[in-house]
Amino acid sequence: MNIFEKFLNNISYKFPKGYPDLNNEQDILIIESELKELGIYLEESLESTIKDVTGKEKKLTKLQTFTDLAALTYAQYDLGDIKKVFPNPVNTIQGWRNYVDQKLSNKGREVENCIKNYSIENGVEAKEIPKGKGEDVIIGGKTTEIKSTQSNKINTQLQTSFYTNNPDKFYIFVSNTTSDNIDVRVVSSQLLYRAALGDEIVDEIESKKGQGSDILSQQLDDGLKTLNIKNFIMSSLLTGKTSEESKSFFIGKDNNVRVRFVIYVEPK
Repeated sequence: MNIFEKFLNNISYKFPKGYPDLNNEQDILIIESELKELGIYLEESLESTIKDVTGKEKKLTKLQTFTDLAALTYAQYDLGDIKKVFPNPVNTIQGWRNYVDQKLSNKGREVENCIKNYSIENGVEAKEIPKGKGEDVIIGGKTTEIKSTQSNKINTQLQTSFYTNNPDKFYIFVSNTTSDNIDVRVVSSQLLYRAALGDEIVDEIESKKGQGSDILSQQLDDGLKTLNIKNFIMSSLLTGKTSEESKSFFIGKDNNVRVRFVIYVEPK
């Protein structure tokens, strides 16, 4: 038995079949994660990996896609003490409301409060950021932004912030908040940033030291041409209703990002 066979034999209990199926993506990700713990990295372009995860040809649901993105995060990113709190790509907090402070005044922050207290319960220092934009709970020094939904779906609405190219920031996607138990998926912000915009755009942004991207600029120009902002505003003022004109367009890799315009009319 060679060294690699011994390595696989030692981690065989982690695989559903009792051994790694090299045709199974989840099994491959487990192997990569274990090798990373040993300081061994399998070189592969992030773009091709994301394409495998999010490719339309696979017809993945959003829930399946984010499950795969979470597994990829655990295989390729340093989560620090977040892994002590959430050791697996998909985790369940049973009786999650038991971790919410009884005297919590802002009921809209129950999930964030739960994540903070659950982290502390698992021996990891955590701090809640009540009014933070782009950050909700600091777990073991790592910034996390929490997106929750009542159903078994993924909330990807980003009203106050967008994914950042920051390897030390993570999104925590929480589902089933109307149930006693919630599911938690932790995904790298940097991975989401590249998955949304695409490697070509992100690499250009990095090469220009954050000064923009010609590809992205062209996408924005093309998108803005489809809008009629003046008519949009005029219709809102004259009818009290939103315009029938298009108020959004798509950018990024495979049009993964929707840019949406909302008009607020506020008397002085």
